[in-house]
Amino acid sequence: DAMEGTAVVPVAGDVAITGEATITADGSGTLIIGTNTYSDVLRVHTIEVSEGIVLGAAAVITRESYVYYDITAFNMPIFVHATVHAELGIVGDLGFTAVYSKDEIVEGASIKESTKKLNIAVYPNPAAGKNATITSDQNTESITIYSSLGQVMMTIINPKVSENIDLTNYANGVYFIQAVKGDAARTEKFIVK
Repeated sequence: DAMEGTAVVPVAGDVAITGEATITADGSGTLIIGTNTYSDVLRVHTIEVSEGIVLGAAAVITRESYVYYDITAFNMPIFVHATVHAELGIVGDLGFTAVYSKDEIVEGASIKESTKKLNIAVYPNPAAGKNATITSDQNTESITIYSSLGQVMMTIINPKVSENIDLTNYANGVYFIQAVKGDAARTEKFIVK
């Protein structure tokens, strides 16, 4: 869905932004937090990609969150993991991760993040014709294209470094392309016009 509003950016203050948001209920089951077990949990995944102008340069702000709800006993989130990454042009990049838990986690909470970098690109982006080219690192294991609703549009196993894709059956809109290689993954947005 389209979105617009104001983001508060360090150094720049309030910045008008526009972009796209995708919200899906993408999982359900059991969640264990510390010593507590929640057996009827719904996970809601949100990805927001917005753009604005910061100190005269284009900026991109990406927010991704996973929010877990115990749908039988508690109407507020029981666990939240959220990240924000801002590409602020001349100001540089910044980001942070926030974790909230209804229950105390004595052992601590952590996320294992891969330090491996993975490259993926779509050209042209936005794609106005019937074809586009995806480039990725050598030995990439898979490339998957998702609609803005999270629907898998296409998966390429063991892709070549450069793959041509047919966009004839793609409606105009925002799509996400994800490359996976070992424990590294990278997702990028592309637009079909």
